[in-house]
Amino acid sequence: MIRLYFFIIALVLLQTTILSAQKPSGGISDQSQDVIKNFDARLIESEKVKMNPVLPPIDTTTKVQTYTVPDKVIAVQYQPPKMRPIGIATKKPDPGYNGYAKIGYGFPNSPYGELAYRYSDPSNFILGGKVKYFAMDNATIANQSYSTLNAEG
Repeated sequence: MIRLYFFIIALVLLQTTILSAQKPSGGISDQSQDVIKNFDARLIESEKVKMNPVLPPIDTTTKVQTYTVPDKVIAVQYQPPKMRPIGIATKKPDPGYNGYAKIGYGFPNSPYGELAYRYSDPSNFILGGKVKYFAMDNATIANQSYSTLNAEG
């Protein structure tokens, strides 16, 4: 309890100190001043110290590390999962198309055509055919005209 009183007294004494600001000493008055020249900050030339750093020698000693891993058997109660087959619903495939046709025309004077058709009766037979035609005729340059016709059954 006595320590608390001494602490309170010390705080009161510290708070009662009077602070005062400095008074002007008369060196610079509040009147106008003449500027002779602007401040010019320059560093004088100095001699550069050249240093060549050297790496410390490489430590090539081999340190042998030994590790001890103790075996620990933990009793774990594990019930294997029951595996059952799950039925996957399959979609019926799209019936598709029985035939197709590609027809085009390009430059220089090159027609293109391809036709194919297939008819199938799963119980009896499959019947189909394919015809492909491609030609090019460049009349302005020699040896640049040809045509091909392929037919499959």
